Amino acid sequence: MGNYRTKLTRADIKGEPPGNIHNAITSTLKSFLEDSSLRFVKNSWYGYDLCPATWNYIFSLDLLCAQLGWTWTITNIIWKDLWLILNTWLRQARTEQTPFRDVCVAAVFRLLGMPWEVQLSVIYATHDLAPSNPEAALKTLESWRKNSTQRVPPAVIKCITQISFLCHQTKSQNSKKLL
Repeated sequence: MGNYRTKLTRADIKGEPPGNIHNAITSTLKSFLEDSSLRFVKNSWYGYDLCPATWNYIFSLDLLCAQLGWTWTITNIIWKDLWLILNTWLRQARTEQTPFRDVCVAAVFRLLGMPWEVQLSVIYATHDLAPSNPEAALKTLESWRKNSTQRVPPAVIKCITQISFLCHQTKSQNSKKLL
């Protein structure tokens, strides 16, 4: 090793990782939003899924944010960055794909969608939007329910029942039109 000496810092002694985690999160988020190679990929199980590179960003951001804790993450990342992305995306015309692409927004939802409470909010939003595509909504909710690891609340079961009824009505009306 010769005369090479390393300088130990306070962070090294405390066992903290070197560098600034906040800067790493910010640069990772910026790279993620600017990465034009991110896309949806057709998947036999999920229909469409995020490409592996997108998942790498999600896992990296999740791990980096875990180092600073939930309170810090919600204050500095979710409120300041992720909600801005979602708000901007919701306000842009569907023909526009700038400044945030759909694949990036889908990844943001995956980042936010880990807590059970957020999942339930998405379920209720899906129920509210179901009349626009009841079959897709029903398929999504039934799949979620089947794979849920927690007890599904009665309100979710009622949502699924209502959408199922709506699908049945739509099919009946369509078959009458064909006659």
